[in-house]
Amino acid sequence: MNEYTWLPFPSPTLGSGSDPRRRRALAEFLAGPENRLAETAVRLVLGGVPFFADSPLSQSLSSKVQRGKGRGDSKKGPAIGRTAFDWRLPPPQRDGGEAKVIDYMPPANLPDLFPLVFYGPSGCGKTQLAGGISRELRRRDPLSEGVFLGGEQFYRSLSDAISKNRAEGLRGYFSRCRYLVFDNVDELEEYPAGAAELLNLLKGAEKSGTAVILTLSRHPDLVHAFPAALRARLAGGFAVPVAFPSRPGRALLLRRYAEAFRIKLLERTEEFLLDVFPEPPGEMYAVFEQLYHAHHWSETLPDPEKVRDFLEKRQTRAPLSLESIAKTAARTYSVKLSELRSNTRRKTVVTARNMALFIARGAIEVTLQELGRYFAGRDHSTILHGIRSIAEKLETDDELKLQYDRIMGELNKIGKTG
Repeated sequence: MNEYTWLPFPSPTLGSGSDPRRRRALAEFLAGPENRLAETAVRLVLGGVPFFADSPLSQSLSSKVQRGKGRGDSKKGPAIGRTAFDWRLPPPQRDGGEAKVIDYMPPANLPDLFPLVFYGPSGCGKTQLAGGISRELRRRDPLSEGVFLGGEQFYRSLSDAISKNRAEGLRGYFSRCRYLVFDNVDELEEYPAGAAELLNLLKGAEKSGTAVILTLSRHPDLVHAFPAALRARLAGGFAVPVAFPSRPGRALLLRRYAEAFRIKLLERTEEFLLDVFPEPPGEMYAVFEQLYHAHHWSETLPDPEKVRDFLEKRQTRAPLSLESIAKTAARTYSVKLSELRSNTRRKTVVTARNMALFIARGAIEVTLQELGRYFAGRDHSTILHGIRSIAEKLETDDELKLQYDRIMGELNKIGKTG
């Protein structure tokens, strides 16, 4: 197996993907030695468990599945995985040599695989892993039901359903889903009722064979605000640490970012950037993107002194706010901020509003609910539609790309966007 593997998830349309180049650069997760277990977890969920003609362990796993509900089938029908590994990763090797892979088993009925919990520091890529798995499962089977929610979104959805006497309907929907992906479950620490509901959901998912994937900032045992039963349930699945890439991995990421912007990296400049850039890959990219807009690179990066000066100035700037993003979008499209925050459906205003939503979702930490409250009390589905419409148009609309670059250029002058 190569030391580094790119996990090729479908490009995201939300969150960190605030530019088509950025989505291409960040669509793949780089799994090096420090994240080999994370790569294995992705292979298990999306491909199933490989077994070999001469492997006692594989034969044992095969027997467990056969004694269960059929080859990975659950009460819902066929399991999430495929009986053939149809993803774009090469088959794994065993013991450094060639081993004959004769099949892949879907993972749904293998013990202790779900819930799958990715945990690690902010910016390490755990959300990218969970979201990438969700998008790949949806791509494979567009008609299957699945959920991707943040911890706060999960609680808000539950609270809204309870207030409207629809709690049983929401729970019933979750029980029908083939997979459930919950991001930033730590947010439920402040909502005891939400944590209790998550525990009930996990119990139901185990009975129904639903795959559950979650992300946390730390190991489940260390989330002390959760009930002991919930911590035990989370830790009893497959808890996978996700770490920042090591220096060689960061060098590969830096070259990938440069390729996305068609920039040639000088070796000495690359070494310098690795010394001064932040560790989180997303923030590393954000600094790279800001340098691109600030210095208008063509073929080579600015000299190290200019980079150091830029980074020092960046550290002194305050983070961007939702209002500064909205004001910049309004000014770029020559509309009033009050119009942007109103319910008017004038085409120019709608485009400016959606652009502000799209940039805010990728540049600052803000929830869909906060975006909705700021923009005239819109619900989260309307906010998502606006964000997705810009994401899709940026792929082909050159004029829209130009407006995006103008807004990002202005924002990079007034605050941090990473």
